[in-house]
Amino acid sequence: MFTGTVDINAGAIDSTTIGSTAASTGVFTTLSASGVSATNGNVTLWDAVPDTITITATMGINAGAIDNTTIGATTASTGALTTLSASGAATFNGVWTLGDAFSDTIMFTGTADINAGAIDNTTIGATTESTGAFTSLSASGAVTFHGGVTLGDDAADTITMTGTVGINAGTIDSTTIGATTASTGAFTTLLASGTAALSTVDINGGAIDSTTIGANTA
Repeated sequence: MFTGTVDINAGAIDSTTIGSTAASTGVFTTLSASGVSATNGNVTLWDAVPDTITITATMGINAGAIDNTTIGATTASTGALTTLSASGAATFNGVWTLGDAFSDTIMFTGTADINAGAIDNTTIGATTESTGAFTSLSASGAVTFHGGVTLGDDAADTITMTGTVGINAGTIDSTTIGATTASTGAFTTLLASGTAALSTVDINGGAIDSTTIGANTA
């Protein structure tokens, strides 16, 4: 037993626990462990940015922080996180599950670029509305459009409404109404630049000018 101070400058210390009774600091050029290594307290593994730390076994980190470090740079694997935030661009490859229950809240404060997959059971633009571009747009319930709505960008585009459409303002141009199935129409003013074929007419006021009445059948 040495009760004083020992200064060892060379050689090897084998099969010996260091600091078993009273732990202290240690400075090493290379630190390796063939079994489980348990570290308590603050551990600093490098003293400069170019230093490289390689862990070839399994490492369990239960607290603290991992800063300025790419995780999965060489070989990607799974990750389970309570909170995920990114100050720059976040790229998701493969299938990602964000949230494990309908009550979970997922918030993107920056810009999200989604190029594939599906967005189900989610309201888009609930807080702040913006534009949307779709190849096909379908709705199983009521659809409310506010502001200017452009449906189709070419005269050859076909827009089919299978439900009931309520249009309360605006104009309907170059469109035949009732082409497939005719129904009633109520107008304050009705103008025709061509021929209007009316099978039954009930005129209760106004004037009929420059018109022969009973020309074909009196």
